[in-house]
Amino acid sequence: MGTMVTVACDRVEEGVQDAAAGTGPPAPGDEPLPEPELPQQTPLLCLEQAEVRTASGRALLSSIDLTVPEGGLQTVVGPRGAGKSVLCRLLAGAAPPTAGRLLLFDRDTARLGPGERAALRRQLGVVAQPPHVLAHLSVLDNVLLPFIVRNEHDDQARRDGVELLRWIGLGDSIGLPAGCLSSGERQSLAIARALVTRPALVIADEPFAPLDAAAARRIVRLLQELNRLGTTLVIALRDPRPELDLAPLRLSGGRLSGPREGEAL
Repeated sequence: MGTMVTVACDRVEEGVQDAAAGTGPPAPGDEPLPEPELPQQTPLLCLEQAEVRTASGRALLSSIDLTVPEGGLQTVVGPRGAGKSVLCRLLAGAAPPTAGRLLLFDRDTARLGPGERAALRRQLGVVAQPPHVLAHLSVLDNVLLPFIVRNEHDDQARRDGVELLRWIGLGDSIGLPAGCLSSGERQSLAIARALVTRPALVIADEPFAPLDAAAARRIVRLLQELNRLGTTLVIALRDPRPELDLAPLRLSGGRLSGPREGEAL
């Protein structure tokens, strides 16, 4: 039986084929998928009055309240310099808040020991900016890096990695050094690496920025399907993507606000 990753790829592929034949939904990314009906659940991610300040005291994020339920999909939109990367690092537990608190999987991250933090990080898939690629390793080994650094041999992860690379258009580059890839291809690789661990929560910082329109549509469709299968998504964007989220939160000057007037609530 396939994992969530292979099931999502297969479902999206079926949708693409149906659209091409005129028997199914429109092409990937053209129309929003219907939102899944989810039961009321404990928030998977919760920021409470969180602040991030530099050593000199300059505020990077101020009074951030953010709650994302299990299986939710939340986008955060803001211009360059708004604090999106800082917010993503905070949500991923890469740096603690200067004030306030972060709860992940209903646990206060400030109260976790090193072993508990490591276990929690294994449930996260993170797409950072810029994408981190080890140029001397093959494309596939870069995708499988989370398993390699833990000295874990996971045959299913390898199959998932190959399937993800095929889906995002890098199937012919699996054995090539990652240093040969373009910036857009490196971004696609980073997205595949974030998904191959089958995370419960994906935090992505401008994942579509260097991608061409066709590649972005394929990634959007894959993320939509993973969300429908239960993966929680938090995605930082420079511009809204209504096919992903009709009610994006807005980040400006390190402060988070609700949707603009006219956007769905």
